[in-house]
Amino acid sequence: MSKVLVNFIQDRSGSMQSVWQETLSGFNKFVEDLRASARKDGVEYLFSLTTFDTLVEIPVASQSIEIVDVDILAKHGPRGSTALYDAVGITLQNIAANQHDADKIIVVIVTDGHENSSREWDKDKLHSAIDSRLKEGNWSFTYLGTQPETWNDASAFGVAFAGAARYTPRRAGAAYSALASSISRLAADESRRGTPALMADYLSEKEAVEAGIQKRAEPKSEKGSPQRGKENHKLAISEGTGSFALDGVIPTGGKTAKPHVSEYAGDGVRGVLSGDGVDLKPVELALTLKCLSWRRAGIKRVRSFPAARCWRYVSARPGRVGGRQARARHREVPGWTL
Repeated sequence: MSKVLVNFIQDRSGSMQSVWQETLSGFNKFVEDLRASARKDGVEYLFSLTTFDTLVEIPVASQSIEIVDVDILAKHGPRGSTALYDAVGITLQNIAANQHDADKIIVVIVTDGHENSSREWDKDKLHSAIDSRLKEGNWSFTYLGTQPETWNDASAFGVAFAGAARYTPRRAGAAYSALASSISRLAADESRRGTPALMADYLSEKEAVEAGIQKRAEPKSEKGSPQRGKENHKLAISEGTGSFALDGVIPTGGKTAKPHVSEYAGDGVRGVLSGDGVDLKPVELALTLKCLSWRRAGIKRVRSFPAARCWRYVSARPGRVGGRQARARHREVPGWTL
């Protein structure tokens, strides 16, 4: 009999208040569906629950799914902020102490917002921890969020695009049930021990639509561009939503700014520049920034991009936060070595 440890990390921050009853119903359905799956498929499920707001609590640690109280989440109502990174990191630590020789380990993360109050873990530390566990081969991570940035939020700390999905909080019952179905399929699959792409591999598009879940596949590399996650000096090339994203460091007037490109659209790349001590607002990054990243990655010739344009970068004019998108301007960077 296969033994599967399911670790459910549930956001209970104050913003969940308006959909808390739906969340409770969804959680109950999730536990009941896994319990039914255990009996049907002959799988032994161990279950852990982590709840988090500003604080992180683990009210259930590696219990048999048969004895888990389906109403346990009701005792941990909404409050506080969102210590998402701490919740995931502390859960990983708890798993190390309560693994019970599980054949497969699945971590489920459900949140309606963004990280804003972790103290012990940051995204880089968490990313490294998740990467190391995925390499073991029997770990799976999945992330359910409610925001348009769900996939970027998840990938920032190591959960693959294909392992994340966006759900409708008002339809939490259907979403949690679909999640349980995907987990039960992985648990019963004797050919695989783990996957970074749980939602893509084990939840059909039809089921996702019916449950109010939006999936997204791993973005494909553009022809001739570096692969996602490849380190290139100070520039790390990665891909965003169906396009191209960039995280790196560029000089701006003697200070350092970090660009994050969230969307490639037509002849421009839209994103945000932020830097220590630099008051930069959202700008439209020129396509030359992408060209610059390619050149720095060692691609000497990029079709249709004049070499001279690659010597430019974008800086933002001061603007009001939350106001209109600031206009971008190009400036030459004589000392920038490609």
